[in-house]
Amino acid sequence: MTDPRADGDRATDSARWVRVREVLEEVVELPDAERSEVLRRLCGGDDELGREVRRLLAAESELGSFLDPPGRSTLRGLVSGELTPGQRVGPWRIERFLGRGGMGEVHLASRADGSGQRVALKVIRAGSRGTDVLRRFRRERRVLAHLRHPGIARLIDGGATPDGLPFLAMEYVEGEPIDRWCERRGSNVRERLELFGRICAAVQHAHRCLVVHRDLKPSNILVTSDGEPKLLDFGIAKMLAADEDTDPGDRTTVGRSLLTPAYASPEQLRQEPVTTATDVYSLGVILYELLCGARPHDLGGLSPAACERVVGPTRPRPPSERLQPGGATTRRRRALAGDLDTIALTALRTEPQRRYASVGELAWDVERHLAGLPIAARPDTVRYRAAKFVARHRGLVGSLAGVFLVLVAGLLASQVLLARARTARQGRQKALEQAQDLVADLGRQAERAARARQAEASARRRADGLFENLLESSVANVFDFGQRLRDLPGGVDLRLEMVSSAVGMLEKLSATSPRDADIRYQLLRATLALAEVQDEAAAAGAALPQAPQASRRRALELGRELVALQPARAQEVDALLEPCRAVLAAEAATGDPPR
Repeated sequence: MTDPRADGDRATDSARWVRVREVLEEVVELPDAERSEVLRRLCGGDDELGREVRRLLAAESELGSFLDPPGRSTLRGLVSGELTPGQRVGPWRIERFLGRGGMGEVHLASRADGSGQRVALKVIRAGSRGTDVLRRFRRERRVLAHLRHPGIARLIDGGATPDGLPFLAMEYVEGEPIDRWCERRGSNVRERLELFGRICAAVQHAHRCLVVHRDLKPSNILVTSDGEPKLLDFGIAKMLAADEDTDPGDRTTVGRSLLTPAYASPEQLRQEPVTTATDVYSLGVILYELLCGARPHDLGGLSPAACERVVGPTRPRPPSERLQPGGATTRRRRALAGDLDTIALTALRTEPQRRYASVGELAWDVERHLAGLPIAARPDTVRYRAAKFVARHRGLVGSLAGVFLVLVAGLLASQVLLARARTARQGRQKALEQAQDLVADLGRQAERAARARQAEASARRRADGLFENLLESSVANVFDFGQRLRDLPGGVDLRLEMVSSAVGMLEKLSATSPRDADIRYQLLRATLALAEVQDEAAAAGAALPQAPQASRRRALELGRELVALQPARAQEVDALLEPCRAVLAAEAATGDPPR
C-alpha cells in the first residue's frame, strides 16, 4: 500500500518546487543590482525559499556555461518550457521562435488546417505562473480585445497550451523597427513625419479606448515593406478605466523591471501614476530620434533611478543642434530648426501638464507643419504668421512684389527724369513746376486708387483686380509723363529711356505670367509707344540699339498672342495695330522706312 504521508510529502515538495520556479522566473533575467530587492519582496519573509533560489542562481553562474547549449543557460531552459517547431497549440502549429519578452515567448505559427493564416503566438513561460504575470497577461488580452485600428496589430485568438499555459494569437507583422526602416530607405524629413503621424493616430485610438501603452519605442513599432506602421506589445499597457486586476504591486514591478528607461517618461522613472501624457513623452523621444538619429538623453547602462536623475533636471538640446553642419546635413538642420525643434521639445517636457495635452494635439501640430501652417506650440506673433503665409503663397507674393517693384521703378524713374530736367533746364522754372505738378498728380492718383480699393474691398478681394488696376495706372502714368516731355529740348532721349524701361519691366512680368491677357495688352501698348519714340529718335539722328521696325514686328506678335488668349479683344487689338501694319507695309513696298 502507498504511504499517505509519502503522498503528502510529495505534494508538498511539488507545491514548493512550483513556488521556487515562480520566484526564479521573476529574478533570473534581472541584473544583479536589482535581484536582491526583488527577491526579498517575492519571498515575503520565507528565508528558506530565498536560500533555495539563491542556491540555484549560484549553480547557474558556475555550471551553466558548461552544461547548456550555446545561447541558453540551465535555469532559463528550466523555467521557460519553450515550444518546439511542429508542436500544436490549439488550432495553431509552431513554425519557429521569434523572440522573448518580460513574461512570455513569441513564436511564428500557422493554422494547422492548412489555410495559410500566420500569427505571432505569445505564450506565457512555464515558470511565469505567478499572480502578477498572469494578471498582466490577462490584461494584455483584454486591452487587445478593445483595440480595432489598422495601425495596431490585432488580437486573433486566445487559449491555453496542452500544459495549461495561456497564449495569445496576434496579427503577424513582417517588418522592421521604424528607425531602421527609415535609415535603410534614406527617408527625408517629410516622409518620417508622415509615418510618425500614422503612429500617433494608432496611439490616439488606444487612448480613446482608455488604454495607455506605457512602452512605446521603435522596436514596438514595425513598418511593413509597403510602408505601413504597426504598433505592437501592449504587455505593460494600462487601462485607465476601473481594472479589477490592478494592485499597488503592479506599478512597482512595471517601474523597476519592464519599462525601457531610454523611452520612459520622468513620472514612470519615479514610479508615479501614469496618464496619456506618458505616451506623449515616449512619442516625443521617438520623434526626436527619427529627426536627428539620436535620443534626447544618453542613458546607456543606467538604472531607472539614475535615469530619473539625468532626465528630470536636464533639458535636451534641440534636434537640429544634434546634427553636424555640412552638405546635406546643413539642409536638414534648417528643416528641423524652428517648428520641429519646438514640437519635439514640447512633447519632452519634464512636467506632464506642460506637454501636449493629448497625442492628437501632437499629431495636429505635425500636420500643420507639413501644411506650412503656424503650429500651436509657438507664440502666435504677426511676424511668425507672416513668414508662414509667405512660405505657403510664394507665387502670389512674388506677383504682388513684382507690381510693387514696377510702381517703385516708375516713381524712381520719375525722380531721375525730374532731376535731369532741372539740371538741363535751370532757367526753365516752368518745366520744373510741371514736373512737380506731375508728382502731385501721381500722389492724388495713388490716393484715389487707395480709396477705390478700400471701397471695393468688401465686394471683391481678389489680388488680380488690384494687379490690373495698378499695372494700367503705372503704364498710363509713364505714357502721360512722356507726352509732357515731348516739347522739351532733349526730351526724346528721356522719353526713349523711360518707355524702354517700361517695356522691359512689362516683358519680365509677361514672362512670369504668360496667361495674363491684361499684362499682354499693356505690353502691346508700351511696345507701340516705343516704336513711335524710336521713330522720333531716328529722325533726330540718334543711334538706336533696336530699330522701330523690330518693335512693330514685336507688337504684331503680341497682338496675335493677346487675341489667342482673349478672342473678345480681337477688334480692339486690330484697330490698335492698324497704323503699325500700314507702316510695315509701306516699308516692305519701298524698301526704306518712311520718314
